[in-house]
Amino acid sequence: MSGLKELKDQFYLYYTKKITLRDFESWLYHSPELEEDIGKDFYFQLIDINYRDKFAGDHLEKVMFSRFQQVEFEEKKIRELLENFAEKIFRKYWNSCIMNIVRDIIFCLWCWLMNMTNFRVI
Repeated sequence: MSGLKELKDQFYLYYTKKITLRDFESWLYHSPELEEDIGKDFYFQLIDINYRDKFAGDHLEKVMFSRFQQVEFEEKKIRELLENFAEKIFRKYWNSCIMNIVRDIIFCLWCWLMNMTNFRVI
């Protein structure tokens, strides 16, 4: 995976609150090959942030959004939320749909069997 894509992925995890700022900082300092992939100036901007500062998240976002469009991360976030929502709806209603289909099949089979055996309910 390219360093640039990995950086964007890690930032996205931070941006969506899936990892902490400290997790992002730790990943950044444990990725020495990143400097070569993204360039010295941009890498320096990232490591120059004081990640212990209470505004470090704002600084990180400012640096990242100076290089990448914020809308790219927002679109991914919205897409992920919609996929999660659709999955939850699917899971919630899938079982009831399957049960209804099975019930209908059993009823049809029962009717067919009763018809084949000339069984009459009076």
